[in-house]
Amino acid sequence: MGRETPQWMHIIRTLAQHNDDEHRVITDNVPPNLDGAILLLVKSGDDPVHEYLYGLPSELEAAGKLAGFGCEPLPGGRDPELPEDARNISHPIIPSNAKLNARSIMKDMRSDWSGMRKSIEANMPPNSYVSIHLRLKGKTVEDDRVRDWVASEYATTENDSELVSSNTMCARVSVGCMPKDNSARLAQQTGKALFPLISAVEAHRSRPRFAMFAVMLALTAAITLHPVACLAWDLWAWKATVGGALASLAGWVVLMVINHFTPKLSLNVPAMAACLSAMALWWASGIWDIPMWIVAVPACAGVMTGVRWMRWDVWDDIFTPPHRYWWVKRTRTAEDSDNSTKLGVERDQTRVDGYCTARSTLLLTPPIIVAIITPTGQGEAKRQELHPAPEPLTHGGILVGVDQSGRDTYIPVSQLFGGIAIFGEAGSGKSVLSHGIMQWADMARDTTDAKAWGKDTRIIDFEMKDIHGADLMQAWRAHHPTGVESHVMRMADPACPCIDLLGYHDARPVRELAADATAAMQFSFEDGDIRGASAEVLTHALTIGMAVQRHVERQTGQLGGLRAAAEAFASRIRELEQRYNGAGKARAQRTPMGWSYMALGGTEGAIGTARALGQMVFTLSKEQPDDSDLRDAQASCEQLYGHPDGKVTDASNTRIDTKVMASRNKIMKFMNCEHVFRTSRAVETWESVLARPSDWHIALCPVHDAQGRAWSLPDGMTDIIGKWLMYRLWHTVMSTCQGWQALGKHTMFVCDEVSMLATADDTILSAMKDQGRSFGWIPVVATQYPEQLAPRLLTSVFGYSTFITFNTPDASMAERTAAQLTSDMGEDGWTASAVQTLPRFHVALRTRDDVQLQPACLVKVPDFDEGLR
Repeated sequence: MGRETPQWMHIIRTLAQHNDDEHRVITDNVPPNLDGAILLLVKSGDDPVHEYLYGLPSELEAAGKLAGFGCEPLPGGRDPELPEDARNISHPIIPSNAKLNARSIMKDMRSDWSGMRKSIEANMPPNSYVSIHLRLKGKTVEDDRVRDWVASEYATTENDSELVSSNTMCARVSVGCMPKDNSARLAQQTGKALFPLISAVEAHRSRPRFAMFAVMLALTAAITLHPVACLAWDLWAWKATVGGALASLAGWVVLMVINHFTPKLSLNVPAMAACLSAMALWWASGIWDIPMWIVAVPACAGVMTGVRWMRWDVWDDIFTPPHRYWWVKRTRTAEDSDNSTKLGVERDQTRVDGYCTARSTLLLTPPIIVAIITPTGQGEAKRQELHPAPEPLTHGGILVGVDQSGRDTYIPVSQLFGGIAIFGEAGSGKSVLSHGIMQWADMARDTTDAKAWGKDTRIIDFEMKDIHGADLMQAWRAHHPTGVESHVMRMADPACPCIDLLGYHDARPVRELAADATAAMQFSFEDGDIRGASAEVLTHALTIGMAVQRHVERQTGQLGGLRAAAEAFASRIRELEQRYNGAGKARAQRTPMGWSYMALGGTEGAIGTARALGQMVFTLSKEQPDDSDLRDAQASCEQLYGHPDGKVTDASNTRIDTKVMASRNKIMKFMNCEHVFRTSRAVETWESVLARPSDWHIALCPVHDAQGRAWSLPDGMTDIIGKWLMYRLWHTVMSTCQGWQALGKHTMFVCDEVSMLATADDTILSAMKDQGRSFGWIPVVATQYPEQLAPRLLTSVFGYSTFITFNTPDASMAERTAAQLTSDMGEDGWTASAVQTLPRFHVALRTRDDVQLQPACLVKVPDFDEGLR
């Protein structure tokens, strides 16, 4: 394996949030994993603050497991995006006269440490950033100076201060925002928040890459002035010595001035070495002449460092590490308080130790380190416990993801029969998890016991929202061939084969088919829309429509095709114009639904055309007395229009129109998607789908055909057609799948939005759970709108053997979901707030094993569609 390299990681909130006591326990273990790390907080506009960490991924992940955050590498290894106008850079520095405030012992502190991070974020204006470059405190000179400084400040032993902890870190803070005053203010506020023990913090404008440029300028100027100095002092040795001393003093003063404007120069070892070399060179110049090339070297270096300085970037400042202080230890003037010890001893000191390290380097205690790297956000309102997967859920089955301890977590295969319910808002990952379950089902046919899944199995997937799920599954199957046929039925595409909604091709009388179709329509529409007389009229109309369609199709061989046969039939209707006013406007229909609409007076010619159609049916039944379908249709015509020999009057037409109006309005809704009922498209029945191991995706969503044309069902029809399909599917299951579970035959039903298939009485979806086991039925349903489900259905879904939820924004539903997850009235951490603030792509999973219901656990769902999009 290659050597690990540092990179930027996006920090995300997890549920491993600690209370204050737990915070103190883990603080000393976090800093060692952050040595050399850079914390970057970015606020773009009014968006929430985004947090990034730079370092070795393994070390950052280890720190995250301890502190309660997650790390995600940025795509393509790119850098975080900084606000464009955040070029006014400042950093906090410690004043020379700064002193330590009152001591704070960790075991005595009862602070809300997260408040520190919140205060930093609250101070950040729009389009700003705060970076904190961390390193562990040095164990030699730096550690000794910190101890001496703390002991001097407190006038007693230093051991009670956390500043002397081995895991205290040094930090260089950099901030950027507009305008300049805001930058200085933000730097000062951030410094005070991070180093609350210091009495004062100042802000300084940052100048990346300026230090070496200034040193090279000073060195070049010093060497260039050598001849003037030599002439002035006449090259005498004693004068050269005096000149060297004065030059050294001047160089020291110049460096101090530069250090005042650029505090980080104090830790710049190359700059210090260059300065001392210049002093020695000046002293030697009194005795020996200096060649011109010695002048050229610093001059060239000055030009290069000048160009480098002029091309500085914000990242130069962010990546500048906290400097070390190698010079003589600082002191400051003692005050009265410095000479009074805690024990009442009076001392007589004029100077005491000053700040122990570089003025631009802050000392951060371990608790503060953990507080600033732990992200805030919507997850900080309530505390959540760790919820690792129960041991029985780690042995294998249907992979859900990885729990907080890094173990793969599964749904036991034996629990499939009890159903899988998935809740979560849009974009949370419900569809991806559904795809993972279907992928397992495809691959596990040859490896699982027929009692739970096995070879004689099929998948029926209803795609209600978009076609992407079906396309992704087909792409997955292309890479993982299973040997089982798979189909995608695009209901909105007129050229795509689909399920026979009317059962038209069943070898049953049209009267039975019409009654079934009417029941399906009743189920598909809102409760009470089709009742009593309306249902009876619909049955008569559908009986007429399917009987006429069957008659027309029998004539196709003689008349040269379906269209010609339909036109010939319409022509015979038009011939009845003299008896039935409007019949001359009759047009050929393409589907049983079209002929049914004509039978209810919905086409041109209205009731006149409808009664002429009835007359034609009566005539055909006489011409073909052995055709039972035409006899059923004739009886329906008499029920709708009366006997054909009756008198045709305006009053009778009005009476018929009033009788069929409500039913006609229902049929009219289907005429904008009449192609769904085209008999040439109805190449499959639910019986044929269930008859063999196979995978089916029924797409009721908008689609594109092979030519790129967009197709969609009319508004409101997605739900209606979906419910119609559901009705016929479940009744087919009940009539053909008795005892399938015992025979080792199973059907997995998947729906990406079950609320679109639910009706007011929700009998079918509830029956799937209550009665489905004996039929080998395995429901896998997902919804982002559980609050829209009827109470009975919602109770049924909550009763599935496996319950999975992503974050749920609705407060009342989050409360009910939490009650479903908790085993201890919320004391185990499963509260409504926890459900509302689940991290992205994380789920709360509660399921059973063969023995009992297992405690809920937190699982991160992998991207089962990775590489397929």
